[in-house]
Amino acid sequence: MVVKLRKKKERTGKVSLFLDKYDKGKRTYEYLRMYLTGNKEEDEITLAVAQRICDERNKAEQDEKELKLNTAIRNCTIHDFVDAYCGSYKRIKLWINPSDKIRQICKDYERLFIEKISNSELNNTTKRNYITMFRVVKNKAIDMDAIPLYKSPKYKIKATPHERQFLSMEEVKEIANLKLEGNNNLVRNAFVFSCLTGLRVSDLKSLTWDNIKEQDGYKRIVFTQTKTKSREYLDISDNAYKFLGERKTGKVFPCNLRDYNLEKVMELTNIKKHITFHCGRHTFAIMMLGLGVDIYTLSKLLGHSDIAVTQVYARILDKGKRSAVDLIPKI
Repeated sequence: MVVKLRKKKERTGKVSLFLDKYDKGKRTYEYLRMYLTGNKEEDEITLAVAQRICDERNKAEQDEKELKLNTAIRNCTIHDFVDAYCGSYKRIKLWINPSDKIRQICKDYERLFIEKISNSELNNTTKRNYITMFRVVKNKAIDMDAIPLYKSPKYKIKATPHERQFLSMEEVKEIANLKLEGNNNLVRNAFVFSCLTGLRVSDLKSLTWDNIKEQDGYKRIVFTQTKTKSREYLDISDNAYKFLGERKTGKVFPCNLRDYNLEKVMELTNIKKHITFHCGRHTFAIMMLGLGVDIYTLSKLLGHSDIAVTQVYARILDKGKRSAVDLIPKI
């Protein structure tokens, strides 16, 4: 319930004060039988008393809500809450004080978090991602009755274009030759497979052995793109196929394909670039252009519905411009 102090002018010329109560879509009114008469000093006292009554109503409502909240969750730290219920967003802990409690999350706390992120040296897209992470954590706490429902403050951070990170073939080979076991091995294999096929991480996650077909001596993936929902037929090389591992049933990569798991693999290499799973797709596109594949064919390999999207890669690696410059005769 939200209680606000309102004014209403009466026929007599006086201004009546009342409380406007809004609760779950229903509005009710409480008339205080208090009036503003035009006398400045008396009206200031009347307004102060009415506002105090309004504040007390709101506080009573807040206290009643807190009695119904999950006390155990409210008293745990935000760090512990993220570890227990929002494991995919652990990076957000870098921007939250370890001693801060779940009960502290409110509109003002979120506003301060947004200011901290906005004033950081992160690129604008990453800033937006961190704010989204915070709101996922906040909504989870609300769902678990740990904090009251509130409306998040607005913010403006315009996403700016950023350089598309990709790997050279020598760097891909370095990753492919790592001696790994268990989950790290599966994560590495999935990433290298993406570098050699251009598959998105969302498609890697849903890829099953039933999607892997053999036809006319070629190995092919027949799947529905997670992002576009379009049916795709992608031939893969023997070089890429070996990173699928031994044929079984179910998912090809039964592991957690998250960027922070890939970071653990990258720490074992000499590569200093910030690499995410999507960089595998960029690497494939740049590699294909470098090998002379035309933009139309690359568009089909990547599953793009609009060739203009694919042309971004052509601008990154445009050998045609360099070749044209080389045609200038020596003077």
